Amino acid sequence: MKIAVCNTYYNKGGAARAAQRIFQSLRLIVEEVSFVSIDDPSIKKNRSLFFKGTKPFWSRLEQYPKLFKSKNFSVPFSTSKYSLNYLKYLNEIDPDIVHLHYINNGLFSIKDIGGIKQPIVWTLHESWAFTGGCHMPMEGEKYKKKCGNCPIIAKGKENDLSRYVWEMKNKYWDDVNITIVSPSEWLAERAKQSSLFRDKKVEVISNPLDTKLFKPLEKSSAREQLGLENDKKYILFGAVNAFRDKNKGFDLLKEALGNIKINDVELVVFGCDKDIEIDVNIPTKNMGFIYDDKKLAKIYSACDVTVIPSRSENQPNIAIESMACGTPVVGFDIEGVQEVLKNTDFGKTARAFESMELKKEIEDLLESKFNREEIARYIQENFNMEDVGKKYQNLFSSINF
Repeated sequence: MKIAVCNTYYNKGGAARAAQRIFQSLRLIVEEVSFVSIDDPSIKKNRSLFFKGTKPFWSRLEQYPKLFKSKNFSVPFSTSKYSLNYLKYLNEIDPDIVHLHYINNGLFSIKDIGGIKQPIVWTLHESWAFTGGCHMPMEGEKYKKKCGNCPIIAKGKENDLSRYVWEMKNKYWDDVNITIVSPSEWLAERAKQSSLFRDKKVEVISNPLDTKLFKPLEKSSAREQLGLENDKKYILFGAVNAFRDKNKGFDLLKEALGNIKINDVELVVFGCDKDIEIDVNIPTKNMGFIYDDKKLAKIYSACDVTVIPSRSENQPNIAIESMACGTPVVGFDIEGVQEVLKNTDFGKTARAFESMELKKEIEDLLESKFNREEIARYIQENFNMEDVGKKYQNLFSSINF
């Protein structure tokens, strides 16, 4: 069996990290697996000087219609009307199954997906695939019908940009053989309720993690290597675009930290530029963007608690990574976080989106003692690469060609 795993970016962002890990898990099980992305160094297509010079433009092209129509340009919203023609490259690979992940910003257009001849397995890392353009509809439920009059579109009309995007998807995807996979029950239920996917098969398979790489490291050694002090408490927060994306909840974390009552506590941040100003009330150590998983495991091992203040989450990579390194997690009682922590004592949840309750749970975790090896064992038993690869293999084998 020949599988093509497709994600816009090779290793940039949470979806890319999850896609790469699923790719690695499939390589343990499946005969032939390829990874397709616009910045994969092994792909020679579209490597002209013109492409290299204009690639940033392509990643923004689908955002321009929203620029003139949105109430809030910071809310992630994609049209995916245009692409860099990677469908041609996919056809040259000629896989038996196309395994999609995040495809926006130039990898495939909506029309491209409709032109894929092979069966598609689409692993969702957010909601875009079944909405009229938004990546996280939050409390909105217009995706259950056919979108339109979108809360983030400025004109407040039924036939707005979100209706246009929904109609493109409905037109081009109607007869496509698509099986949906969600890492969380929460997102799976949303997909099942959507007008675009309610007649599709929807499965739940957790994202995998290499627990030979993400494992507890000796804390004092990790701190010394990272320039952290042994006599302090460290709170970890990490997310791409966390200071621009309201969904990541930095404003809620900032409010919680402004009232924290534990001495000698500092915030460690990763996933942003090192020179960005982080406006919180406690000392901060900015690690910048981290592309090396070994260093990331070291950061998790060095900290005392990882905070996920998001307003919505699918299955947060950061929760699984942190716990694999023996560091407990605290967040709000939203579905994605709850699912990772269910039936465990390895973290806490606060009432959504109560910053003062989040502060209390952070303080409780900082003052508690945990068996780090026991936390890590939970991830090893439930999110390991081999088991996830086998689940995907069984799914691929069940699909009608």
